Amino acid sequence: MLVVTTVGVGAPAQATHVVEAPPAGDRLTLDTQLPGSFGESGRPTPFAAVVANPGAARAGVQYSFRFRPFHGVTAVHFDIEFRDPGTGTWQKLELRDEPDGTGVSGATAPFTLAAAHVTTLDLRFAYHPGPFDATLLEVREITFDSELLENGADIGATDSDIAQILRMGIYFTGVPARLRAGTTGPFAIRYTNASENLYQPVRPHLLIATGPTDLDTTNVKLEWQNPRTRAWSAVPLVAAGAGLVAQFTDAQAVEVRPQSTATVNLRLSVAREVTGGRISFLTTGFVEADRGFGLGFNTTWLTVTRY
Repeated sequence: MLVVTTVGVGAPAQATHVVEAPPAGDRLTLDTQLPGSFGESGRPTPFAAVVANPGAARAGVQYSFRFRPFHGVTAVHFDIEFRDPGTGTWQKLELRDEPDGTGVSGATAPFTLAAAHVTTLDLRFAYHPGPFDATLLEVREITFDSELLENGADIGATDSDIAQILRMGIYFTGVPARLRAGTTGPFAIRYTNASENLYQPVRPHLLIATGPTDLDTTNVKLEWQNPRTRAWSAVPLVAAGAGLVAQFTDAQAVEVRPQSTATVNLRLSVAREVTGGRISFLTTGFVEADRGFGLGFNTTWLTVTRY
């Protein structure tokens, strides 16, 4: 399969064609095939643009596109790449914000379409969370319009497709409503990925908001279960304001595959002598490449009692 070179001046690169029957019809056509959804992990999701050229070879062709994001998110939050046929490496395309605010645009370098062939251009798309995403839970989508240009001119081959941007769902499971002092309560954090985008690795984050209770780093213990060995080990807790922050490491990160769920098993122990009270858990997750940004969030509560 195919694509075009991105850089350099001079003769256009030859786009590699797939071995298929010659295209039917009498006009050049374009079919951009986005996946049903992208995630917000910053990792690329592949897609393709299929070009059917029933006529003579065409030189100086470019694949051009414009897509409309959401909530004022700009080009800096997106990557679009294609594979260089000469080196087999992926190269990033330059993306531009349209001056009138109608979207983000870009194009490949010129290439040549072979005569009477179907050519598949391999691309991939990545979304890095935008400035409003930390609080947006609804489904978002992009409308992706594409066309072919020849020597900069429109040649009548266009297409439009829509893909959803889906965020990571993060949930608590098994949290007890009450935990008696001197006992241990198991629970889990579950990461659900509805998109066609791999999240790897996702580092857990947990804040235990102790508020005005007498719970602190000396009388609360958090443990993590290794999913391979099933052994439990302590997760250090650090005081932060009116709460305790769990210090998870990258060794405790999970891989959340496309359209699947990953679970982090934990347990909380409190000392027998505590008075206790109502506390809350706040969780999120961090992708390694985007350390400063949490993927989704969730909150739950439990009450520590003496009896």
